[in-house]
Amino acid sequence: MIAKQMMEIDKLIQENNYRNEMIKLRMAIINATSFDAKIKLLKEAYAKAKEIASLCYIEGYGIYGFQNIRDHILECEKAIPKEYILENKPKFIGVYNNISDIKDEEELLNAIVFQARRKLLNEINMVLYRKLSLEQCDLSNYCLNASKIVKEICAQNNISCEIVKLEPGYIFRSNLYGNFGNHVFNIVTLNYKRFIIDLTYSQFFTPGKNLIERLGIPEIPSPNVGLFMTMSENRKKVANKILSDGYILITDEVLKYYLDGFTIFYRNGLYYEETNDFSFTTKYSSDDYKNFLKGKDNQTNYEDTSWLGYQKRSLKNPKLNFERR
Repeated sequence: MIAKQMMEIDKLIQENNYRNEMIKLRMAIINATSFDAKIKLLKEAYAKAKEIASLCYIEGYGIYGFQNIRDHILECEKAIPKEYILENKPKFIGVYNNISDIKDEEELLNAIVFQARRKLLNEINMVLYRKLSLEQCDLSNYCLNASKIVKEICAQNNISCEIVKLEPGYIFRSNLYGNFGNHVFNIVTLNYKRFIIDLTYSQFFTPGKNLIERLGIPEIPSPNVGLFMTMSENRKKVANKILSDGYILITDEVLKYYLDGFTIFYRNGLYYEETNDFSFTTKYSSDDYKNFLKGKDNQTNYEDTSWLGYQKRSLKNPKLNFERR
């Protein structure tokens, strides 16, 4: 029975030239002369992908024959210019060669971030054989490197620092996104105060992965953390501080706002279709998140696993409007 359905899907995709449609959309995005035109075409590609996915779902099996379509969508996103949905101009304050004698808390954090950003940028440019500024770099594969650099600088100066790894759904060795979806940052302690240092946070704010229309496409991650951080003034304030300074003082509110962005990102389109909750908020408190980070609790204890990570089936309504806020 399933084999017959697979053959029917293959025939349907071939007869309707869906792959060619996606190729044409990708080329149109590449050739479009304005940023707005590229974004409009990307939204069309998302809508087409959801329409095709609704034809590729086999009950009891999952999505079949969609991989090529998914790959074209990812290529479409790469054709969007590398800009940012929030200002991303990292501050480089002063030139710090020796930070061991700095007493002022803010100056010390600036010094740690400055040294770490400079070293990270040098590493990236050496790999790429180019001379980029930090805001020009794609930092999506450098969060672990950056965190190790921060920890090394702190160790050299007897500063308490830990590396924190976020797993999708806050589950250790989560398979919600396969090997995708992890993020690493630092928590530094100074004068009994704790600070988040996240030097690669800008990776979440490029427009090609931050359209709400990305929700609902099987086998593709939800819109990135950046989109959800812009949906609240409090979350946006936290994001702006980290993007600019590289660090932020941890309070209960800051911890919640920072992690809310990731928590909402872990949800796929099925969450919204099945809960009808388009608030793009969470009910988790800072205490909940502290337990999540300690491994004592996780998101799947409160939300269905089918709503988290890669979407494994198509939407019942491929034209579902996610902009109901």
